[in-house]
Amino acid sequence: MKEGGSMSWESVVLPNELQILLIRHGRTLGNIQRMFVGRTDMPLDDVGLQQASKLGARFEGVRVDKVYSSPLIRAVQTASVIGQPVIMGGLQELDQGVLEGKRSEDLPAEMSGFFEAWRADPENTRVPGGETLGECRDRAWAALQRIISESSMGQRVVVVAHQMVIASILLTTMGEPIGLNSDVKQKNTAICHLRYSADELSVVSVGDTSHLD
Repeated sequence: MKEGGSMSWESVVLPNELQILLIRHGRTLGNIQRMFVGRTDMPLDDVGLQQASKLGARFEGVRVDKVYSSPLIRAVQTASVIGQPVIMGGLQELDQGVLEGKRSEDLPAEMSGFFEAWRADPENTRVPGGETLGECRDRAWAALQRIISESSMGQRVVVVAHQMVIASILLTTMGEPIGLNSDVKQKNTAICHLRYSADELSVVSVGDTSHLD
C-alpha cells in the first residue's frame, strides 16, 4: 500500500477491474474548531471550497463513470466538483449523538469513562445517543457493496464520504480491526485508491493530496 505523493490512478482503467476512488470531503469550520461533527450538516468553509475546487481540477480530463456521496452537505459539495453525485445514506459519518457540535474541552468530566471505553473497543462502544463504530462500518460496507454491484468491470467510480467511514472501509478491506481507526487519518479531500477484481477488494494507495500542493 502506497501513501501520499502522486498516484497512478488517473491512468488506471483495466477491463477486468473496477477502480474505486474513496475521497474525504473538504474542510469545514468544525474541522478547524476540532468539534465532534458526525451527522451535523455543516457546509465547507472557504478553505474547504478551495480544496474542492483543486480536487475538481485534478479530475479534469479524467474519466469517471459515476460519483457517489454521503447525503451530508460537506460531502455533496465536494462530490459535485467531479460530477452529479448519487446520494447514499449509508455513507454518512458516524452518528456522534450527545457529542455533536461539542469540543473535547467542553465536555463534562463524567464523559471520561465513555472515552476510555471507546479507545478500548470502538467497535462495540456506543456514543451516547449515537452509534457504535461497528454499526457505522456495517452500513458503510453495505453501501460500498451496493456500489460495486451497480458498477461494471473497466469502470472508475468516485465515493465521497467521511473520516470514520473511510477508516472503517480501509481497515475492513485490509482485514484489520476497526479499533485501529485512530491510525488511519485522512486529510480533507485525500484520495484513496481501491481496486475490485475477481470478487476481491484491495487497497492500492491512500492519502493522495497532491492536488493541494
